[in-house]
Amino acid sequence: MEFKIPKKFKIFDSEYTVKQVKLVDENDSMGEHDYETRIVKLKKSLIDNEKEKIFFHEAIHCILEHLGYDKLSNDEKLVHQMASAIHQIIKTAK
Repeated sequence: MEFKIPKKFKIFDSEYTVKQVKLVDENDSMGEHDYETRIVKLKKSLIDNEKEKIFFHEAIHCILEHLGYDKLSNDEKLVHQMASAIHQIIKTAK
């Protein structure tokens, strides 16, 4: 199944904007989210498959923080594994 990274998405009543940028931050991260501004940034130069995984990674951070699970959102291993699993489900769905 083909997945196209959206320009916007909603989590309940909150709308997030996705920006694909040359430089995400001074650490040259692949992606980041800002819960306060509702902005997700993705590194533009990533190949599509990797960019999709980073999108889901950042979206999971947004979901967990939106639901008040900040401690879980800080668990990068958990977020990474969830993002990989969701990406695989979407890519292999028939």
